[in-house]
Amino acid sequence: MTNLNSKVSWTIFIIFILLILSITGYYLYKYFQDTKKTSQATVAATPTSIITTSSEITGWNTYTSKDYGFSFNYPKDIVVFEDDGTNTKSISLSISTEKIATIGFQPNGYDYDNAIVDKAAIEKGDPSTRISWPVEGSNKLLNISGAIGKEFTALMVYDTTDVGFDRTAVIYHGDDRIIIGLDYNDIDKIVQENLSYFMKDEYGVTNSLVWKNNPDGTKKFYNDLVVGKTGPISQSWYKTFDEIIATLKFN
Repeated sequence: MTNLNSKVSWTIFIIFILLILSITGYYLYKYFQDTKKTSQATVAATPTSIITTSSEITGWNTYTSKDYGFSFNYPKDIVVFEDDGTNTKSISLSISTEKIATIGFQPNGYDYDNAIVDKAAIEKGDPSTRISWPVEGSNKLLNISGAIGKEFTALMVYDTTDVGFDRTAVIYHGDDRIIIGLDYNDIDKIVQENLSYFMKDEYGVTNSLVWKNNPDGTKKFYNDLVVGKTGPISQSWYKTFDEIIATLKFN
């Protein structure tokens, strides 16, 4: 009889523990589902983000995120797009918003652990935490009222044969991370107006032109870009990003 009572007691105890774990798991699931609000967004994909005509900059539109409490202006001929590979415009603006606590695995330094390190470093005035493939010296602090952040320029992705023209701002506002990127996608246009910085791929990996004497090649181009010595298309792309970020406001 003692053994029987003992077995019944253990059975009841196990059922009780499983019930507690089930209830706890359910509410944890609900919590993370409710707090996970990540968008790599077009306006159509984000119902609480709206575009209106800007009264501050003539001819520019305004992007507004109600969920994350910010807005900025951008030229009306630039498309705001979801980073899904469908963009065909020469120049495009990408926007990513997410709660820091819900950031999962992401490549190139965009993961949760690196976000925590990056935010803490920026709070101390250090923008050097590695994200993506920035040109040496392009990581710079941003001056944004009510938030902290940095910007960087990437001119290649993964290796020297992959030429790119990307400017990115990584912004931390409370518990949120906001990433705004301006990409020039018609790469050959910038390459052709700046041929002195490029050469034929000596290894034959690609038929396209690649950076000359990389990584020094990208660094030289970046330094000339900053002081206005590169071609007009690259100058327009570079300066437009600064003008967009200068209009960024938090509620």
